[in-house]
Amino acid sequence: MLTLKKESLEQYLRARFGPGVTLLSYEVIGKASSKGAQKQYGYGTPVKLTFRIGHRRQSAVLETMKPGPFGHEHPADRAQAILWDYDSYGRLPRHVKALDVGAFTVDQALISVAQAKEFFVLTQWTEGTSYHLDLERLAKGGRLRMQDRERVNAMARYLAEIHARKLRDPSLYRRRLRELLGHGECIMGLTDSYPDRYEFITADLLRRIEEACNRWRWHLHGEGQRLSQVHGDFHPWNVLFRKGTDFSVLDRS
Repeated sequence: MLTLKKESLEQYLRARFGPGVTLLSYEVIGKASSKGAQKQYGYGTPVKLTFRIGHRRQSAVLETMKPGPFGHEHPADRAQAILWDYDSYGRLPRHVKALDVGAFTVDQALISVAQAKEFFVLTQWTEGTSYHLDLERLAKGGRLRMQDRERVNAMARYLAEIHARKLRDPSLYRRRLRELLGHGECIMGLTDSYPDRYEFITADLLRRIEEACNRWRWHLHGEGQRLSQVHGDFHPWNVLFRKGTDFSVLDRS
């Protein structure tokens, strides 16, 4: 269990943004409070930090990664993912920016990477409402609005725009194909997450799915021109809409 202390957070923020920083509040997103000097969170729980730099008030999100399956079992696995976040967030259009990358020491102090034990990524705060709420409204019988169509078109244009960025790198393309099948967060990670028997899903069915996917991987093996920039986890909970079709995306992978 991660313990965040106001003193440790403030020391980190001052090291990162300067000695004039004052931490105003920190809490799970949606429950911000300035009360308490020490709070416990599970790894993977995003925490909103609100602080003042001189006379300027600013917010940021402190993100960690929860230990678990899908290739996140070891600290090195989680460090790899967090470092990728820091490296990649700023290179994708509309994505929130990573302000720093750091780690928790054994004593749960926050540092900027050296002596690392657990990693986090600090992103900019962005306003918005999760797109899944639009879909829930429609699923409950809500009327299809013009804005619903406009938002779908805006997201489709966005995906077409980022996917249009290609890279000629046959080795990287083959790696991406391989990871799509064998990475802990992809096909084999998902098939391995099922119990021995789950309703109609059997081990034999999962094996045949993997075999079919691997055959298709070899079908695509020489198509290196397909290598494209992607978000990697583009689902409704990772899209935040503001007014109209103005949106940002979260948690590229």
